[in-house]
Amino acid sequence: MKKNWLFVLLLALCTPAFAQQEAPEELARRATETLSAAWKLRPEQVPAVQAIQERKFRNLAETAALQTEDPELWLAKLRVVQQSELVSLEKVLDETQMAQLRAEQLRLRKERAKLYRQLLDSAAAPEEITRRMGELEWRQAHEKAEAN
Repeated sequence: MKKNWLFVLLLALCTPAFAQQEAPEELARRATETLSAAWKLRPEQVPAVQAIQERKFRNLAETAALQTEDPELWLAKLRVVQQSELVSLEKVLDETQMAQLRAEQLRLRKERAKLYRQLLDSAAAPEEITRRMGELEWRQAHEKAEAN
């Protein structure tokens, strides 16, 4: 019981660091600009990518409260939002752009696997693993918007 309260307190203290400071539309705009430059999007692709990014950041904003209420559910929803973004992008991007997306996804998976291995090796509690993996995936979901 004591550990559960400590975990809840720790999450409550960490939440402000991950609370969205900007409107989802602004984050989506900046992410689209970053992706447009990185993937050399054609003009007709930009509105579709913008819509995908807006949906992603709107969904992330809606799930943010779960970070403290139910961290495991929050992490599951975060992963669903990321998967939805990938499926949507696959419909818009050409083969060259898809290759870049796949390379980026591989980099992110390796980063997550490395953290997970470190947490297991340090015998971290399951709650700590969930929290740290969630924090990493939250940062990864926002890194395109933060690039600008």
